[in-house]
Amino acid sequence: KISDLKKTIRKLAGEHAPGTQTITRIAKKLCNDENVKQFGKLKRKLILTTPRKKLYDEVLKIEEVPLSKDVLQKDLVYKINPYLKDDESYETLRRKLKEENRIRYITGDLTQVNNLDRELFDIIITSNVFQNIACFIGSSNPYTKLKEIFDLLKEHLTEEGILQLLYYYSFDSSDLNNKEYDSTLRNVRQVYEALQSNNLFLTTFKGITKRNDAILTYQKTRK
Repeated sequence: KISDLKKTIRKLAGEHAPGTQTITRIAKKLCNDENVKQFGKLKRKLILTTPRKKLYDEVLKIEEVPLSKDVLQKDLVYKINPYLKDDESYETLRRKLKEENRIRYITGDLTQVNNLDRELFDIIITSNVFQNIACFIGSSNPYTKLKEIFDLLKEHLTEEGILQLLYYYSFDSSDLNNKEYDSTLRNVRQVYEALQSNNLFLTTFKGITKRNDAILTYQKTRK
C-alpha cells in the first residue's frame, strides 16, 4: 500500500525528500540478502509440507521476515507461476527441491559484481532491476552503465550460461526505439547498440495483464 510505503520512507529517511542515495539505502534495508535467504528457506519448507491449493494462504502467514503489503491476488499468483498451475507441476518442484544439494542459488548486489572473484554460474537473473538503474548510477549514462555491468556479468557465466538481462513489463513495438524513457532502458535498439553482442534474444509473451511482456536474454555460446 502507498500509505505503508510513505510511513516506511519517513521512518528511514526522516521528513526530507529521499534522493538517489537515500532511496538506495531504503531499498537495501527493506530487501536485504538475509531477508531474501530467510524467506527462501521458509517458503521451501512450506512447499514441501503444504498442499498446492493452500500454499498462497500459508505464505501470507509468514512472520519471521517483513512481507510487502502490496500482495497480488490469489488467482493471479496461481496463473503466473508455472509450478502452481497443477498438482503434477507442483510435485515436480517438490522433487527438485529435495535434490537441491546439486543446485546453489545465491542473491547479490549488481553493483558489487567484482566481488564474485572467479565464480561461474549457469544462470544469472536480473529480473527488472535495470528499470530502476537511475537509482544507483547517479548522473551516468544508463546505457553505458548497462554495458559496464553486462561485460562483468557475462564473464561469470559457464560456457553455455544464460543471462536474463532485462525484463520489460507492458512491452510493445514502440519500445524498439523508445527515446522517451532512457532512464528505464526501454529503447531496445539502443540497448543492442550499447551491448554490441550477437548473442542477444528478445522474447515476447503474455504477461500478468492482457498486454505483452518481454525478456532480453544473453547466451554466452549459441547452440
